[in-house]
Amino acid sequence: MENPNGFLERIDTIPTEKEHLSKDELVRLANIPCDYPVLKTAFLFACLTGLRKSDIKQLTWENIQPYGDGGIYVTLRMQKTKELVNNPISDEALELIGERGTGQVLVGFTDKLTQTPLKNWLKAAGITKKISFHCSRHTFGFLQVDAGTSVYTSTCWDTKTSQQHRFMQPWLTRASERVSTVLR
Repeated sequence: MENPNGFLERIDTIPTEKEHLSKDELVRLANIPCDYPVLKTAFLFACLTGLRKSDIKQLTWENIQPYGDGGIYVTLRMQKTKELVNNPISDEALELIGERGTGQVLVGFTDKLTQTPLKNWLKAAGITKKISFHCSRHTFGFLQVDAGTSVYTSTCWDTKTSQQHRFMQPWLTRASERVSTVLR
């Protein structure tokens, strides 16, 4: 089939800066009280897992299960892509969400909290970068690179396709272990 817009010139894209928190900024943020504890938990959990806000909002305890290799995994169908993912999570991420329960993991976490309340919490921590909740995913990727994961490997996970590539499963397990002490 012929491209009906073949006569149009291609528009050049301009690379953008992916805002993220450094490890030091993330630790500083974790040590600052937040007016909304569920926001603090959700944002830090997203920074340690790379999950989207939409997936964290739908996350249930049933999605968090032990796996055959002894690790704990989040298994869920991503809201945006409808892809089924099975991602390992660190002990530190598990500690953030607390004792296992039933139903929704982060009860009360809403989109509204990711606006002014998030900005106020970042400001209280002295962070002046323009950080949105989505930047937690960038933070996860940058933490991976800082922990020694190659840029190629870290970009194979979730950056462009919003899904975990099957061949990346062993790497994800190791990467989850590498980032497991970020907030300590």
